[in-house]
Amino acid sequence: MSVANVRKSLEAVEQALDHLLRSLERAGFEAGAHTYRRMTDVVISQFFWIQDQGLEDDTAHFRGVADLAGQIYGQLEPYATCMKRLASLGALSSVGEIDPDTLTGRVVRTIAEAERPLSLTAIQSAVESSSRTVRNELSALVSSGAVREVRSGSRVLFASAQDG
Repeated sequence: MSVANVRKSLEAVEQALDHLLRSLERAGFEAGAHTYRRMTDVVISQFFWIQDQGLEDDTAHFRGVADLAGQIYGQLEPYATCMKRLASLGALSSVGEIDPDTLTGRVVRTIAEAERPLSLTAIQSAVESSSRTVRNELSALVSSGAVREVRSGSRVLFASAQDG
């Protein structure tokens, strides 16, 4: 690996991402999101109404909708996951120069590479350090804005500040 190769690779990635973004914009993805959110709310409300009415025979159409939505999700989710992970690079750069071999660097990398918010225990296990030490690192990273806390019931999870 060389600096020239990394720069060339990043230029190619930027071009590919720019092309994807423009394609999504031309297709009206951003503008259509509100319509799909509203459609989803209506269909889910209708499903529960049908259930409340005891009209179980009318749920076949809902299964068809669920199947199509599952297929679409299956195609879109890998892209969304990749974009979320790449977006987390912004949080990494906002921390400044972090030595990847330090505990801070390992904690930041573990969180950035995760597909979902992580518990203290999961981070501690990944970086192989004590709970107290990792908790102190996380506290500093939350204070700096590089990491954010995510509440899940009574649990506190940690995610990149860019994931949200």
